[in-house]
Amino acid sequence: MRTLLIVSLAAFGCVEAEDNNPFGEGLLQGEPAFTNAGASWPVAADDEWLQPEPQRVFYVAPTGDDSAFGGQDAPWATLQQSLCKLRPGDRLVVRSGNYAGPIRVDGDCANVPAGQFIDVVGEPGAKLVGVVAESGEGFWNPVLVVNRAGWTLRGFQIDATTGAGVGVQVLSLGARTTLRDLVIFGASKAGMTVGPLAADVSAYNLVLRNGASPDGDVTHGVLVLGGSDRFSLTGSFVRNNTGDGVHVLGPHVLPTELAFTENVTKTAGLRLEGNRIHDNRGHAVVVGASREVSVVANIIWNVRPSAASVGAAVEVHDGAEAALIERNLIAEATEGVRVAAGARLEALGDEGRPPQGVLVERNVIYNRINPSRFGVVIDHAVGVRLYHNLVYHSRKALMVSDLPPKTQAIRALNNLFLEASELGFRTSGMSVFDRFEANVFGWGLGAVTSEVGDERRSIAEQVADETLEGIVAVSAVTFTDNDLSRPVGVEVVDQGAAIPGLAYEGAAPDLGPVERATAQ
Repeated sequence: MRTLLIVSLAAFGCVEAEDNNPFGEGLLQGEPAFTNAGASWPVAADDEWLQPEPQRVFYVAPTGDDSAFGGQDAPWATLQQSLCKLRPGDRLVVRSGNYAGPIRVDGDCANVPAGQFIDVVGEPGAKLVGVVAESGEGFWNPVLVVNRAGWTLRGFQIDATTGAGVGVQVLSLGARTTLRDLVIFGASKAGMTVGPLAADVSAYNLVLRNGASPDGDVTHGVLVLGGSDRFSLTGSFVRNNTGDGVHVLGPHVLPTELAFTENVTKTAGLRLEGNRIHDNRGHAVVVGASREVSVVANIIWNVRPSAASVGAAVEVHDGAEAALIERNLIAEATEGVRVAAGARLEALGDEGRPPQGVLVERNVIYNRINPSRFGVVIDHAVGVRLYHNLVYHSRKALMVSDLPPKTQAIRALNNLFLEASELGFRTSGMSVFDRFEANVFGWGLGAVTSEVGDERRSIAEQVADETLEGIVAVSAVTFTDNDLSRPVGVEVVDQGAAIPGLAYEGAAPDLGPVERATAQ
């Protein structure tokens, strides 16, 4: 087991004025918006959580008394002691006020059996406040530690600006933890950490913001460590952190404080859906060695390069298997989606295999302020599928590097690669593609260029002489009122190539990121 301290140097200062901000001072994208037939796009799944019905309700308040009954008119005074008095089926209502951390759902606190709960609810104004570093369970000095199963914690502000490294930390015994409606800010390592070896953790409507280390190290919004099965982050806001928005670590990387941990496996079954991730100084989402991670229907914007990052909206790298990147709206990212192995493969063993079996489908990757460096990058990866994406206004829309066996079995079908100012696509050789069909390339009279090996040619010329079969070159494409169902400049209904195993409407699948019914 290799252990690392998961921090690195990052630049400080006003983010809009930094020299490496590619958008220029004062030119930052607001939250991007697209529609599909007038409805907001992308659409995330509805929140179906049911509030638990308690058997008993207790109260705690800064003005309470620990020797009191704990009822509405006789609240307890100390939050930590109150937590350890609770039993399955109880609810604790935390009255407005500041409660000094660290707060630990651990030690004498109850371990809740499956199918039961303990519900801890903060009233408006209830705040957990971090303290200077001290020893205890967990690592990096968290404000709130959850290391018991079956707890729900919701409705708190969590202030980590007073020296805490982590806002909320869910450890291996914190199975079936539910976190809702939390505002976490000012952490110096990560707003939230999950794992290692944590299972069935769900987080909804969290705000993780303004993480910044006083010594210049990066601070991530959410850090997921190895073996953390079935973690979900939905409907949350991750912004203005000096590191990555969400980082899923491989099992080979652990903080030095957890070097004793054994049998750490790949994280599996993680889902990020319907989140807003923006203005972080690292990547927005990083998927390391893991299995079946889904990044779905998120809105990601302003992903800028820094001393610690090239600025990718979604990066899938070493050891990732069967990742799904679907229906995300990505704006003003230096790189939209990157599926690529790093340079440390020989040192990582099984976790060092190139990413495999990644599906990148129905995403919109676009830039209005400045063209991004790359729309989609595939480098040292196997079995990557690109279906129905819109990549708009990049310098290089699609980059595929390395020849087989490093990169192979790539499929690119039914994508719109538009307004690429330098290259529509670049590849080391067409042999990397199992299928490369029904893609549309457009830029001013169809003059966008491809590069295969060392040869550059106009895509329009290759379409005309049938060097590229099943490819379309157009002069320009726009979307009326940013509506993906109203393209101008290309016919997108029922023009795509069939993809076995994928459902579609009409006689054939569509081009582009949305399905449209056949005109009657």
